[in-house]
Amino acid sequence: MELDKTLRILHIGAFDRNIGDNIALYNAKLSWQRHGRKIIWSNFDIGQYWFFGESKNKFIEILSEIKDKFDAIVVGGGGLIEYGGYENKLTGYKLPFDKEILQAIELPVFFHGIGVNIFRGGIE
Repeated sequence: MELDKTLRILHIGAFDRNIGDNIALYNAKLSWQRHGRKIIWSNFDIGQYWFFGESKNKFIEILSEIKDKFDAIVVGGGGLIEYGGYENKLTGYKLPFDKEILQAIELPVFFHGIGVNIFRGGIE
């Protein structure tokens, strides 16, 4: 990638859920922007599809449709690693990624400041 090229980054997180996650998401963007590259951010709230129980194939389809519009994906920050209450979701965890989903994305994926929520039924 050319250093003067504007980066288009899809930012995946739990947006506008609580102040702690919002601060972590904001700081993730600040950290990336400190490198001097112009970045166009597009927020993708995992709740758009994740919390409504969409199928894994549907999530892969959504990511496949948008992959040509971005140069990379940044996931986080915030408490996105959580098991309790998500046993019946795509991956069994709050964060909607597994090997199959990551392989289907075909973009670089960066995890930034991801927290582990053990206070909501997580395994200690």
